[in-house]
Amino acid sequence: MFRSTTALGTALFLMLSVGSAVAAEKSTATPAAPPTAASPNASATAMATPTKAPLDLTGLKVGQQINVADIPALRNIIPGGTEVRYIGNEYGLNGYFLSKDKTGKVLYITPDNQGIIDGMIYSGDGSPTTLQQLSRLKDAGFDPAPFIGKPSDTTAQTSQATTPPPTPATVAPSIAAASQPAATQPMQQATKPTSDTKSPGEMLWQETNNASWIAFGNTNAPQLTVFMDRGCNECMNFFRTIYPLTQSNKLYLRVIPVTVIDPKNTTITANVLGSPSPAAAWVAVANGQTIPQPANISEQIGDAIKANNTLFFRWKLPGTPYLIYRDATQSKVKVLIGEPDNLKTLLTELGIG
Repeated sequence: MFRSTTALGTALFLMLSVGSAVAAEKSTATPAAPPTAASPNASATAMATPTKAPLDLTGLKVGQQINVADIPALRNIIPGGTEVRYIGNEYGLNGYFLSKDKTGKVLYITPDNQGIIDGMIYSGDGSPTTLQQLSRLKDAGFDPAPFIGKPSDTTAQTSQATTPPPTPATVAPSIAAASQPAATQPMQQATKPTSDTKSPGEMLWQETNNASWIAFGNTNAPQLTVFMDRGCNECMNFFRTIYPLTQSNKLYLRVIPVTVIDPKNTTITANVLGSPSPAAAWVAVANGQTIPQPANISEQIGDAIKANNTLFFRWKLPGTPYLIYRDATQSKVKVLIGEPDNLKTLLTELGIG
């Protein structure tokens, strides 16, 4: 559910620049004279000056708010008023979510609490460790979504509506075509459209048409495509909310299953796609039911899930659920990050009364 922003990063850069200038000024200043033997209390005075001990991370819990001054690496470069919350330790790096003025950023601190790393962490299997940490932060009671990515489509009525992300710079790696079970779209190679006149939204729409998806409802109804992760509670909540609309033929829903939050869900997702009725299996999973494992899960099913994940990461989508739809009045492709604040507004834009 997250989209990286640069406002806080810019502030961080400026603070770093100021810090460097101050350090340079200090280095050229005339050093103070050392204490002489005639000043016997000088050493005692220096020893009595309190020093800030590094933050003891033992026992810190995800979501716990901490003082910037407790982290040496952040102490002199983070603007005042910034809230810092602990998001956990992965690969020896302590992670923090910084929020200020409705913008947010994730930073990692080196084990010695002196260095800063700005960026996403991925595991060896390609799953986004940082997104998993932010999901746990939300589960701990603090939702980072409002601080990451402001609405950029001012014509949208739904508060979370944004314009689609920019065109990806690279084309997805070659993936063998996968034969999908009933109720899913046959997997095809996701390729970059040849037309340079297509907007990013149109290109994303086209590529999702070529992904592997599970269909619900009447194909003649307004279409809503959603990237969903079985490990995303918000995804399952949203699916349960809109599923009845597919049963009344008011909505045509395409669920593109991905496993970007927790790779452990890959097995369950493969079981869904490999079942005789993937749509029924997905409904069961969304309702918390356990589905039986099919006798045989083809390698092509795994390739289909990998292809969906590749599409998700290549477009640098910020999280799940990620909704893609066409405005009924303007025919513009729009996207929503997370559950809509106002479902009625979304349905109106889809042309569903």
